[in-house]
Amino acid sequence: MITVTDHDIRGSRHIGETVPESAALAGFRFHFENEGHKIKEITALRNDSNVHVNFQDNDGNDPYTFVLKYHDLEAAGAVVEKREFSGKGSTDIADLPAIPDQYVAAIQVFSFKKEQTDVEIHKVGVKRNQIIFSTDKDQIDFRRTWSFDYVVQFVLIDREFFSDSGILEYNSHSSPDTLPSLENSDRSAVITEFEFTYVKGGNADERDSHYLRTCEIDLTKRASSSWHTRDHGSWIEFNDGDLDDKVDVYLTYEVFE
Repeated sequence: MITVTDHDIRGSRHIGETVPESAALAGFRFHFENEGHKIKEITALRNDSNVHVNFQDNDGNDPYTFVLKYHDLEAAGAVVEKREFSGKGSTDIADLPAIPDQYVAAIQVFSFKKEQTDVEIHKVGVKRNQIIFSTDKDQIDFRRTWSFDYVVQFVLIDREFFSDSGILEYNSHSSPDTLPSLENSDRSAVITEFEFTYVKGGNADERDSHYLRTCEIDLTKRASSSWHTRDHGSWIEFNDGDLDDKVDVYLTYEVFE
């Protein structure tokens, strides 16, 4: 079994401790303390001395808290290299350069920032070959020039260090209580892809958009009563605060030996 060191970073505004250079993301939580808001920026970026975090609408003055959970892989010698991609996306999606198939690409940090103004969220996510930050169709048609800036950093890890892969795809109103490949297990896992989508009437082909209050994934938790509960026992949460909107969730992760 691989040995990893857990590293949690918690705060209530912009600056937290440093993220270890060989760390891979196991969980994150962004949460407005007052209510849901339109979103201009969701950021957790590593630099030499600390991690810069931001979760804001246009005015940037709303109180929020954040949690970042990492597995530090330095002692295991598992990280081959890091890849950073940054640039400007269209209104919906930015394609990322290919990563060699022989490596697991675990997310370390990410940033989405709307260039012109805050928006209601339709879909947000990081995938191996794409980064997504989109609003609903009406807003796209009204301001076609809207774009977003992005940064994503992956750590590349040899597949020999992993024993299982997990894929979770479900609608918020029929969510499972456990994570495939992690039930009744004390093994560590890292996030490789995630995507949240507000859907209209449960139909993924119809765009819907809402404010956002809480965005969370936590692979260190093994079960909960429901993903969209208000308490901290949930391991996936994405809502505007009223908990009545339909959300599709896509999540992939790799489980260490």
